[in-house]
Amino acid sequence: HMHMLMRMRTRACARARQLHELSHRHTREQALAQGGVSQNIMIDCSHANSSKNPDQQPEVLKDMTQQVLDGNRSIIGAMLESNIHHGNQSIPADLGELKYGVSITDACMDWEKTEAALIGMADSLRPVLSDRA
Repeated sequence: HMHMLMRMRTRACARARQLHELSHRHTREQALAQGGVSQNIMIDCSHANSSKNPDQQPEVLKDMTQQVLDGNRSIIGAMLESNIHHGNQSIPADLGELKYGVSITDACMDWEKTEAALIGMADSLRPVLSDRA
């Protein structure tokens, strides 16, 4: 099996045309079909699709969920940047100063926001996912 992960390299480009948007995703579906591989697409709700703002990830997830509700069958999943606590931190010289549950790479949503976003998606998609099995 193969799937495409839809990410973007630059914020400026993402603002003009975010990868999770229908028109851009449709172009990728066509490319996968022409390549003779399954049209499995995973949407990266973080990085440039949310302008690297973890608070925007639930909105990207809602948009992706709506596309599935509207009949899209190529979207197979979503990727979220999540940790126990919100945000991120630099690695200090004294590692004992690291805050538990806070990312040392990209800024993340906290667990509460992640849980709410995933439960909302699951509740919305439950009626249509049984038809995709």
